[in-house]
Amino acid sequence: MRTINTCKGGALGVDIGPRAYQRAWQRARLIAVSRLARFRATMRISGFTFVRNAIDLYYPVVESITSILPICDEFIVAAGDSTDGTTELLRTIKDPKLKIIETVWDESQFVHGATNAVQTNIALDACTGDWAFYLQADEVVHEEDLGPVVDRMRDSLDDRRVEGLLFDYLHFF
Repeated sequence: MRTINTCKGGALGVDIGPRAYQRAWQRARLIAVSRLARFRATMRISGFTFVRNAIDLYYPVVESITSILPICDEFIVAAGDSTDGTTELLRTIKDPKLKIIETVWDESQFVHGATNAVQTNIALDACTGDWAFYLQADEVVHEEDLGPVVDRMRDSLDDRRVEGLLFDYLHFF
């Protein structure tokens, strides 16, 4: 006789024979798999960034955005009032997940990066996902890392102790 413990709530509360135990365990496993599948199907990931004059600054903004798009349900860009065609460059990314918010930068807030914070928050506030993945315009995510990132997001989604994920990264210059 065994007691089945299927969740935090404890045992099912009955002692049963081996055959019934096996059927109940398989059923419990199917329920758990079903819940997991539903959980995975509903997790949404938003990517977001801000950018201004990426062409003049040689930022690989298209490569940056397209590196994370495969795992995103949406990608929000706060596109500043560029003078070099950056916003037009962003529009060449023909993906319905991309949402461009055209912004005007307040030059009085250039001190101590305040404008960067304002622009980041504009994009973040437009995100609707369970996770918001911040990627700067000069950063890319390697394709081999996309799967593990999504796995970690899924594993942590319902853990209220987790407020964010940190990743190791490389600087190339």
